[in-house]
Amino acid sequence: MYYFVQFISLLAFALICYSYTLSDDKKMIKMLSIGALLMSFHFALQEVYATALILLYDVVRNQLAVRIRSIFLALLVCFGYGIIGYITATEKIQYLPVLTGILGTLAYFMLSGINLRLMAIISCSIWFVHDFYYMSTGGMLIDISIVLINIYTIYKLIKTKINNIDIEIPKIEQINPLPSENIIKDI
Repeated sequence: MYYFVQFISLLAFALICYSYTLSDDKKMIKMLSIGALLMSFHFALQEVYATALILLYDVVRNQLAVRIRSIFLALLVCFGYGIIGYITATEKIQYLPVLTGILGTLAYFMLSGINLRLMAIISCSIWFVHDFYYMSTGGMLIDISIVLINIYTIYKLIKTKINNIDIEIPKIEQINPLPSENIIKDI
């Protein structure tokens, strides 16, 4: 059973890593939902039901965030994370997914591009502590990989922004460090 549980987390790992390579935020969030479903199943098999339920709620949150950009809805979803954590958490460590759910909600509903990915880096750092505690191999690999992938994707987004800026750089032949002949003739 142990190997099957870890296999599920590794499958989620592959999907989630792929999602963070996508430049399109909506496609990224849809792929994350599939990965969250798999990770929910993984934690349910480990009998960490608070985390499994938070991950199922992530799927609902992700789908809402793709369709609706509303601060009110984001706050309502954050409240839902708090309620789920309060009802299901049996250990303090199980509140970490609640925190990452709230951070992810604020990110998905209110951020995009580079800022969205920076919040993902923060969330993954918190998830890593949780996943290490429960020895979730796929979870830890997801966390480390998402941080690295997001750093790379942020680099690509910055590079794209820089390449889209029209800066006119003078050619070498246009720069003449010597005084022009007209200045010498005028003296």
